[in-house]
Order: sequence, then C-alpha cells, then structure tokens
Amino acid sequence: WVFTGPSNFPTNISGQINGIGRVCQIKFDPTNNNTIYACSASGGLWISDNATNSWQITGTDQLSRTACASICIDHTNDSILYIGTGDPNYYSTDLGVYKSIDAGATWSPANTNMGSSMAIDLIMDPNDHNIIVAFTNAGIWKTYDGANTWVVKRSSGQFTDAASKPSPGSRTLYGVTYGGEFTKSEDFGETWSTITNGIAVPGGGQAGGMRLATSAADT
Repeated sequence: WVFTGPSNFPTNISGQINGIGRVCQIKFDPTNNNTIYACSASGGLWISDNATNSWQITGTDQLSRTACASICIDHTNDSILYIGTGDPNYYSTDLGVYKSIDAGATWSPANTNMGSSMAIDLIMDPNDHNIIVAFTNAGIWKTYDGANTWVVKRSSGQFTDAASKPSPGSRTLYGVTYGGEFTKSEDFGETWSTITNGIAVPGGGQAGGMRLATSAADT
C-alpha cells in the first residue's frame, strides 16, 4: 500500500476528527483506467484523471446536500454520469438520483417515480447505456430511458451492496441487503430470486448486513 493523503489530520478541541472524508464508493472509468471517481459521505463526487495523483471536486458542491453514495459512468460517453445521493453508512436519504451530461460540472434530478430513495449502487447494462439498475434503501429500481423515469422491480429490501457477474454477455446481477438477504437476477434486473442455501444470517441489526464481491477468475 502507498499513502495517498491527506497528510494533515486536524482535530477540534473536543477531539472530534475533522478533515478526513469518508469514501463510500470508488469506480474506474470504463474506458480509461487513469480516470477514477470517488463518492464521499459528505463532500460530493471527486474525480482524478491521473490515477489519484490529484483530485478535483465536481459540481456536486452546488447541490443543497453533498452526501454521495454511488456513481455510474456511461460506457459510451464518460461525460454522462449518474450519482446516488445520501450516506449509505447511516442510511440517510438526500436528493435521490442525479444526472450530469457535462462530466460532473452541473447536475439535474433524474429520479422520477423513485423520489429520494438512496441508490447504494447503479449498474448500467453493457448492451444499452440507457438501461440502469438501481439498488436502493427502498428496493430495486430500473430505468430504460437514461434515468428520465424509473420502475420498481423489487419493492422491498434495504440494499447494502450489488455486483454483476464478470463474464462477457452475462445478464446476471446480485444484491445483498441490510437484513442479510442475498438475491439474484439472470435477466438484468427484470426478475429476482432469493438464495438461501448455504447462507446463515446472524440476527440483530448490523450483524445481518452483507457485502458482495465477484471474481473474474471464477464466475
């Protein structure tokens, strides 16, 4: 590991830690590995175009709230970005999904029907950049028109993580919830089934929370 900053660690008189932004999600540009996007819990979306040597804040600073939970980059045009606002660690909803068509300089609401639901992840269809699946604190939603409108595909579940199967042409998506549920779709979010075999979920609040990862080495 290599330390990338910040170098200062300021505190106030009460000992409260300040100045260290909590990062909620990091994603790479789908066509340029030197461009990296970082969502922060209270400081909006940041972008590095030089493999983290430096960072620039986006126009999320102009929003009324700057908590950012997730980022989705259009694989046909990286000037088109989608963010899920809110703090996924504390499940605080903010403004819902927002969209930028100028690489993050300005943002507009893109959450018709979904409202202020917090998207903890946004996964774009590799075959159609207008189709996106949103895993939220109020179920799973899907858009077919570039986030102009959304339809609900699963009305229950506070989702904590999501992933797609890392194989060419795959239509499989996975999601896990705060309550410890593991769900799967094989038609890119149209229908969902719950997987229980081999999964033992402990009880009691965050003990049932889950995270998810997939391996390209063994799909």
